[in-house]
Amino acid sequence: MDEMSRWIRQYDSFRINPYEPNQSWHSSKYDLENMSWDEIKHIYLPELEMEWGNACSALKKTWYALKKGGYTRDLAWRINQIQDAMGIPVTEFEDDDSWGDWEGL
Repeated sequence: MDEMSRWIRQYDSFRINPYEPNQSWHSSKYDLENMSWDEIKHIYLPELEMEWGNACSALKKTWYALKKGGYTRDLAWRINQIQDAMGIPVTEFEDDDSWGDWEGL
């Protein structure tokens, strides 16, 4: 979960001070380095049918739910779906028996 905590801190830092470059935000789909936060938060992500700012919020909330409720495949799938749509590195989750029997993956 250290990766999740680090990502959330970096996201909050970027959101609070959008004019300071943040090296952790590299997207394979969008040129974020040359955009302000006001421009970035309004990028429409058609795969998610939401804007970047809302996707960040959804990602943060999903990580939090995963932290509180343990590993579940649906939460891991949702995190990966959001990350992929944003073009940021996708988190690799361990696939073990504690995830239960979920048919969606």
